[in-house]
Order: sequence, then C-alpha cells, then structure tokens
Amino acid sequence: MGGRQREPFNAAPDTGKLAYRNPEFDPYPDERPTIYWPHPFWKDEDERLRYERAVHAAPPSQYPSLTLDGYLSEIVKLATGIRPQPGPRAMPKRGLL
Repeated sequence: MGGRQREPFNAAPDTGKLAYRNPEFDPYPDERPTIYWPHPFWKDEDERLRYERAVHAAPPSQYPSLTLDGYLSEIVKLATGIRPQPGPRAMPKRGLL
C-alpha cells in the first residue's frame, strides 16, 4: 500500500483557544465570537435546588444503560414531576389473540 501518507484532518497545532471568547476570561478581543448570557440560567433559586435534589436522588450510576440525553431527560422528569403517559398499545398480530 504505497503512496502518499495521509495526515489527519486536525493536524494543525492546538492553540489552546476555544471556538468562542468569554469576555470574563479572555479580555482581549480577537476574531472569535463572544459568548454572552443576558439572563440567568435558572428561573429562581427554587428551580436550581429542585434540579440539584433530582440529581442527588438519581445519580448517573443508577442508569448505566442510558446515554447522556436519556439521563438528562430522567432528571428533568424527576425535577418537574412530569412522567410520560404510556403510549398506545401495539396492534396484536394474527394468531396471538
């Protein structure tokens, strides 16, 4: 298998910079877009505490088969108290009645 040696697509040297600039940590402007959060993440302190309690009640070790998205949806269900309703039952197949 001769021929030219292929280089990986990310062979450029790492500069250590993120793809965005946070003015709090990177005060000097450059070509990267600035991240700005105009509003607080949590609606209020009670909401933050509800999510913290949900994470403590259901640590990730209880859900080893879930992906990150699945685990986060479980945390949201616990924190908000919303449980999904069971879906419709499948049509029975011929001969299984």
